[in-house]
Amino acid sequence: MGTGADVMKRLAASMVGGVASAMLLTLIVIMEGQPHGVALQNGEHST
Repeated sequence: MGTGADVMKRLAASMVGGVASAMLLTLIVIMEGQPHGVALQNGEHST
C-alpha cells in the first residue's frame, strides 16, 4: 500500500464515527421535537 494508507485508515474511521454520531443525534433531536411540533400544528400550547 501507499505511504499515506495508514493515515487514511485512521481518518476514515473517525469520519465514519462522526457521520454515525451526527445521524444518531439528529434522529434524537427530531424525535424529541416531534410531539411539540404536532401540538403546535393543532393550535395547542404545550407547558
